[in-house]
Amino acid sequence: MKTLSGQSIVETVIATAIISIAVVAALSLMNYTQKQANYAKTLNLAVDFNTQASDWLRQEKTTLGWATIAGKIATDAGAGGSVTYCLNVLPTDASGGFTALTSGACGTGAYISGTLFVREVSFTSNTISSGSTEATVSVSWTDSNTTRQNTTTLELSQWN
Repeated sequence: MKTLSGQSIVETVIATAIISIAVVAALSLMNYTQKQANYAKTLNLAVDFNTQASDWLRQEKTTLGWATIAGKIATDAGAGGSVTYCLNVLPTDASGGFTALTSGACGTGAYISGTLFVREVSFTSNTISSGSTEATVSVSWTDSNTTRQNTTTLELSQWN
């Protein structure tokens, strides 16, 4: 009598397990890739907001002049040597520009309009007497209960 060869139940279970593992791995990789793509998009927006604020600061220094910028920073920093301003909205020249800023970090909910970003700029005043100040622009956001931040440091000086 001839026996028919075929697949046993054990072989079928093993093959199904291997295929299932491969599918789960592929889905996990897709999920990770999607998270990374979303992070990259968000980081790109943060960099744009950071660049926008840095360019605005340079323009304000050109428009108002070094003496006005340095005077405001020195006054607001006082003896502490540094001052922070919330830049959820970049003031226009019509609203007073840089001189209209109020010192203090951004409060809860002080997002850039329509976004999940908070933007601040901090200045050190200890080098103003030598004709320069360091400005640190930071854009932060919360992503999956993690606070993320993009920071740019630039030097504003009395020389062009």
